[in-house]
Amino acid sequence: MILINAENKIYGRLASDVAKKLLSTDDKIVVVNSGLIIVSGDGTLLLKKISDKRERGGKGNPLHNPKQPRYPDLLFKRSVRGMLPRSPKGLNALKRLTVYIDVPEEFSKNLEKAVDKKNIEHTTLNALCKKLGAKLKL
Repeated sequence: MILINAENKIYGRLASDVAKKLLSTDDKIVVVNSGLIIVSGDGTLLLKKISDKRERGGKGNPLHNPKQPRYPDLLFKRSVRGMLPRSPKGLNALKRLTVYIDVPEEFSKNLEKAVDKKNIEHTTLNALCKKLGAKLKL
């Protein structure tokens, strides 16, 4: 089992690293602190992109619109899913990924501290998901 602390890691880089590890190994991968992932920039572009997808209606029935997650763990898992191939190998790789918003007790002992990234303009995934309407306890 590979444990990854996502605190202060950049969103796209972390997602691509996790996708590569899922395809190259047969181990389970657990990502904790997904709410503290950094989205570089002010996040308004990503917020607009996600909210536009969520508000898009279907042709005849408005309930047939694309389903977009609004919680940090599901949003991260969705981005990793987009980086995996659409084959049985990619499906099996996605089944081995587990993402948590916080740190569960069983993983808190093995967790190492992440390095701060203070020199870039950023927002966290928790703040972005709050704006999307997620009911998070911060």
